[in-house]
Amino acid sequence: MLSLLERLSRRLADDGVGATAEHLRMRAHERYRDWRLGVDTCGAISSSALGGDASCVDYEPVNYKCLDAAMDYLDVRAGEDVFLDYGCGKGRAVAYAATMPFRRIIGVDRAPELCAAAKDNLRRIKPPVRCADIDIVTADARVFDPPDDATVIFMFNPFTGQILADVQEKIRQSLARAPRKMTLIYLYPHQRQEDAFAGRPWIRKTCELPTRSWRSISTLAIYESVNDAAAANAAE
Repeated sequence: MLSLLERLSRRLADDGVGATAEHLRMRAHERYRDWRLGVDTCGAISSSALGGDASCVDYEPVNYKCLDAAMDYLDVRAGEDVFLDYGCGKGRAVAYAATMPFRRIIGVDRAPELCAAAKDNLRRIKPPVRCADIDIVTADARVFDPPDDATVIFMFNPFTGQILADVQEKIRQSLARAPRKMTLIYLYPHQRQEDAFAGRPWIRKTCELPTRSWRSISTLAIYESVNDAAAANAAE
């Protein structure tokens, strides 16, 4: 394993002084925001180390600036809205949501070790905590049924391919069973992937913002459910 000095030397050689300084600045900011929230969610873990398949994406927490932009967009109805995070990892987005007046919060991840870390982080959140009804579910997203009262769904590129297609169908079925206003926040690296929700008849894009993390430029796409029974029931 490379030492910190060796990793820094390699980064300087590969990226130069400017990019390395920006990387260090953004990492320091992430650590500081974790400290302010009272959690420890930093670091990356490969999907293979977590037992994932080719459709699973490596664990990396959503950048706080991206998270700020997503949450600032929401107009949370206190005591009414329910937040669901697919691929919650160590619980950064869930912990952030706990500082907002959601009625209930659910985080879902297939990796037991990440769910355990998320639960530990939730026990350590610094006050004020505005939502105490939080559930971390260890489950494969393909078989997890989103609750029919979920009104905000958050996805920081947790999976691709058939897993994402299966989850999309689960969400569509939930909307068909219980038509409601639902906001879906989807962060994805547009340099490597297309917007997987574009063109779905049961949801429409209301906002798109470019956001930068220390590794890549991502797109923050925000969708809202279409209040149309035919669209919600349309098989894709």
